[in-house]
Amino acid sequence: MALLDRFRFEAQHIFDGLHGYIAEVAIGTNWELFVRRMSVIQMQIEGQIFSGAVESAHGEMTDLDSHVDDQGDSSKVADEPEDLKTLHIYHDRVLEQILEQALLTRKYAKVMPVVYRILGSILKLSQFVDQIRGVPSVTQRGPDLELEGVELQEKVETRTKELRIMHQNFRSCCCELVKLLKAMCSQDSSKEPMQQLLVRLDISGFL
Repeated sequence: MALLDRFRFEAQHIFDGLHGYIAEVAIGTNWELFVRRMSVIQMQIEGQIFSGAVESAHGEMTDLDSHVDDQGDSSKVADEPEDLKTLHIYHDRVLEQILEQALLTRKYAKVMPVVYRILGSILKLSQFVDQIRGVPSVTQRGPDLELEGVELQEKVETRTKELRIMHQNFRSCCCELVKLLKAMCSQDSSKEPMQQLLVRLDISGFL
């Protein structure tokens, strides 16, 4: 059935676009930058700790007990509350940015219901395919076949009509999503992640 093949292709395209954007852009890019910055901070802390140990060996801190009791420069970087607070704020900011780019903030309250309807349509398609696997085609005839002739033809026509309605609803939701994203990008030119999502969903005017 040509309509079924087209529907499955389009559903796969939209699902891959959404999944790829969330995994690679919204989460992947931000998390990679976060981990990279944490590695730089770790290297700086280790460098200062090593530098403090060298200074101790040269006589600036000769008493090991006083080094443990006194909060010297080597431990100040790791234990200073202001530094930990800064890291905590940065961590929260990264999480907020991930949530925003994943369309999970109030700013995208109009977008997420459309995304849910799209995913719901894809789920219905999967259930539809499972149901029609047990339904024979019009050309299949046999002594044990329950549906014959006109009854079988009506069954196929009913399934085709149902599939056509599902496909129309799916494309309608996809077009609505693209329009919403385009409107947001036109209002704020700094929304580069949204532009990347648009490219994945509507490449070459797919919708």
